[in-house]
Amino acid sequence: MIYAVLMILIIIVVALLKSHLNWEGVRRLLHDVGDLPSLVNARLLYLKKELYEAFYETTVNKESIDYFFTLVGYAIKSALGADAWSVILTPKSSEWKFIAWDKRYDKRDLDAVAPYIQESGGARMAYEKKEVVDIPNTDRQRRWREIDELMARKGFGEGETKSWIGVPIVVGREVVAVISVDWFRPRGYKPWMVDLLREFSKDISKVVGSIRDIVDLMRRMDYEPTLGIAGRRALEEEFERLKEEGRRLGIILVKIENLERVRKIYGQSVRNDLAREAVRRLKDSFGERAKLFSITVDTIVLLLENVLPSMLPSYQRKVLNEFLRIFGVEKEGRTLFMKLQARVGYAVYPDDSEDLEALLNIALRRGVLH
Repeated sequence: MIYAVLMILIIIVVALLKSHLNWEGVRRLLHDVGDLPSLVNARLLYLKKELYEAFYETTVNKESIDYFFTLVGYAIKSALGADAWSVILTPKSSEWKFIAWDKRYDKRDLDAVAPYIQESGGARMAYEKKEVVDIPNTDRQRRWREIDELMARKGFGEGETKSWIGVPIVVGREVVAVISVDWFRPRGYKPWMVDLLREFSKDISKVVGSIRDIVDLMRRMDYEPTLGIAGRRALEEEFERLKEEGRRLGIILVKIENLERVRKIYGQSVRNDLAREAVRRLKDSFGERAKLFSITVDTIVLLLENVLPSMLPSYQRKVLNEFLRIFGVEKEGRTLFMKLQARVGYAVYPDDSEDLEALLNIALRRGVLH
């Protein structure tokens, strides 16, 4: 009854004002409003803006690729109301590695989880299909259950994710990374979110593809993204090359003993920041004299050419002195100060051995803990 009365009043008001209204102006206004982007398109425009701002900040400030993906990941979480996100690098012929992740995942041992994701799970599906994959109920997905069971057996805890979207980043014909967007409830996302990420993935792929150095690093099997230096395979290749040239080589092995404890207390981000700061100090200390390689996140190898065996103990003390200084890292707006315990040893080629593995073991045995 009330609805009918309201309709009659509206008709009467329109009739009385008809001669006074600028109907052409009203029509133009309605047309303009019709051209405004929908809510979905507005969120896509927001993501595009955030993407190119992330690209600008990363390149101009010479930040690392994990910084770029962190900005993009939080933009996606904000736009879609997701519960968490993560990014994993997916080199074709090497181990996959988490390179950026939501704060909610920071206390997890992501390095230990990555090999299982490489074998099974949603990210593997997105990698193989080279297209956006969505799983509304992860507990009904066999490959997802397999990885959850593996994680539980290894003591990594139960997975929180109940629904998920995976976004592959394709450069050329290769998937170089997969972005995971997580909801901690079944059917936590809407169908339009899948379409939006399908469109947005093209933009991300274009931007990542335009950052040549980053793409090269992501494709290399010998790159350690956490530390930003070459890995084990690069060390082996460089060692063999210098052997063929008849060079005398000094090897300094730096094993940081308390990084795992740091991860358990403060999270993986703080651990990674400390490890990167250690690498920066070593680079600053040795300059061009040493080439740095990473065996693991907590084990760094310095390779020095044409050094006398008598010089290695002084280099050992030089590295130990770097770890006597306090380290400071930012976490949630405050600076954490802490010490890193490092065991530092050395070996000489060919005096100690002609085999790289044997040299690394000798350096480890000679290690001194500061």
